[in-house]
Amino acid sequence: MNQSTFQATLVSHTHWDRAWYCTFQEYRIRLVRLVDRLLDILERDPDFPVFMLDGQMSVLEDYLEARPERAAQLQKLCQSGRIQVGPWYVLADEFLVSPESLVRNLMIGRKMGEPYGGVMSIGYVPDGFGHIAQLPQILRGFGIDNAFFWRGMGTEGDRLDHRVDVIPVGDGVIQALEHHGGHPLAPVRAAGSAIEGPHGTAAGLDALEVGPPSGIDADVDAAGDRHVAPG
Repeated sequence: MNQSTFQATLVSHTHWDRAWYCTFQEYRIRLVRLVDRLLDILERDPDFPVFMLDGQMSVLEDYLEARPERAAQLQKLCQSGRIQVGPWYVLADEFLVSPESLVRNLMIGRKMGEPYGGVMSIGYVPDGFGHIAQLPQILRGFGIDNAFFWRGMGTEGDRLDHRVDVIPVGDGVIQALEHHGGHPLAPVRAAGSAIEGPHGTAAGLDALEVGPPSGIDADVDAAGDRHVAPG
């Protein structure tokens, strides 16, 4: 690392595809196991502070259809801020739907999030195949002044120098571009205040080249992966 010290914030999360190389119901089996494990961890370990459930309320909907008896427990943990949800109903591919669809997507997500203590004020679009020019205006219409994404910049993104770039765009929205994939800390597990990596606790972050861009003394990294439960 170029910098000897910096503040690193690790965000424990999962990224959830409702259907991809497996069917929806096959993925739902994995989802139920994941959220069951998450709820048990949060109830058992008060030092596990927060888990981000991929920015889409459909994850809760799909889980509760299979586990309605855990609705109150899930709601309590969301209301306390230990599970972060929304703001979207579902993470959409921006070029496959209309801007009006994206607006209604956010409207539905925010409405569904009300009983859970509200949704994240983050324009979370981590895995889209491109981003429309109107996205900052749409986010601003819901009071969201930021966006976090990985995929979708094409060759322009590949030419950027930093692993994480903070980009001011229209309507006062700040976008954070995460390089080297949307899950740079997939091999790293946050356990309390210790960081454990494939090369041991002390070397875990160095080995993965985690660190902020030059001139910035703070860094945010996603600790998780697709369809993976917290460890």
